[in-house]
Amino acid sequence: MLEIENITAGYGPLLVLRDISIQVNNKEIVAVVGANCAGKSTLLKVITGLIRPSQGNMRLNGSNLALLEPHEIVDQGIVMVPEGRQLFPEMTVEENLLVGSHISRARLQRDINFERVYSFFPFLKERRKQISGTLSGGQQQMLAIARALMGEPKLLLLDEISQGLSPLLVRDLYKQLLELNQQGITILLVEQSAKLGIDSSHRAYVLTQGKITLSGNRDELMSNPNIKTAYFGVAE
Repeated sequence: MLEIENITAGYGPLLVLRDISIQVNNKEIVAVVGANCAGKSTLLKVITGLIRPSQGNMRLNGSNLALLEPHEIVDQGIVMVPEGRQLFPEMTVEENLLVGSHISRARLQRDINFERVYSFFPFLKERRKQISGTLSGGQQQMLAIARALMGEPKLLLLDEISQGLSPLLVRDLYKQLLELNQQGITILLVEQSAKLGIDSSHRAYVLTQGKITLSGNRDELMSNPNIKTAYFGVAE
């Protein structure tokens, strides 16, 4: 599905990503994990066209993404839930969902998608007229995911969605992500919590100071002594 080959990118003269290559296959959950400032969010900005890579290639189902504008990348089927949710807090739940269905492909399926997200997040239907800024943090994060689903993504990008939430809410949120994946949604997520990201994915990449330093499936990485020492505080 998504192929990223030898991407280098940053902000002006400041390089953040160096020779990054990752792959996300159809119906997978793939995680990119690493410490703060490792370049995880920058990678998502490159994928969504918010930052232009200085070198490398990106393809979605064989189509070149590297020269497309952000709205054209959304049209291709890549939709992101940004860090911090970035809802419109003065708008209702329903109005925020409408924003998510603004592209022509999604507008044609708007009624169907409303029912889909309401069946997946029933509380949103109950509170569809509520001002979104009055929802709890966990509810706002679920609304942000539902808004992205209104855009009919082929690939859903999630940027630090556990940030600021209690462990209980994070557990419930990731349980719902697994259910979404089981329904056929392909997911690429970035997480500062290596254990959470790796344990919730089929495969994962470890990003360290702008470079991929480790990759593998969940079992391989969870048992890797370097991961245990660096991220879990457990030495072999």
